[in-house]
Amino acid sequence: MCFPNLFRKKKIPKKLPLIMELEIKKLKKTKSKLACLKHAFNFVKNNVQPGNKLFFRNLRRSFVNDIFKLWDYIKKDGFLYCTQQNYLIRILLIKSGKFKEKDIALITYIRKKFFIHQYMQIKINNKWIDVDVWFAHFGTPFGKHYPVLFRIWPKIV
Repeated sequence: MCFPNLFRKKKIPKKLPLIMELEIKKLKKTKSKLACLKHAFNFVKNNVQPGNKLFFRNLRRSFVNDIFKLWDYIKKDGFLYCTQQNYLIRILLIKSGKFKEKDIALITYIRKKFFIHQYMQIKINNKWIDVDVWFAHFGTPFGKHYPVLFRIWPKIV
């Protein structure tokens, strides 16, 4: 629900929190793009908590894009919006050196109960893999996404 990131890709920051820098070193050592993607997905999933209870209490937070502030939120209560979680994964993938921006697409759509949601598609070997870390906390497996009612914006590659 992070409005600034719903319809465009935010620039990848030059400086990152130390924990992300250390994770990027691990990602660079992965043997394949798929292993790198799964590692980044699990890193974000394991550090960010599902937040249905925090969703409406923290709406102002949805406008935050600064990576250091986002990491402070993770340390505070673990809550980030779907677009912010996607942003973290995108940073990790690009900084790993294994992916380029053209390999990462953002999909913004309306889901059940008319909430806006965003997931990602990552291109590996000319195949797009769905990545929905927000709903992974609620049982959506890696490689799948939560059901779409209708798209509200074209795929952003």
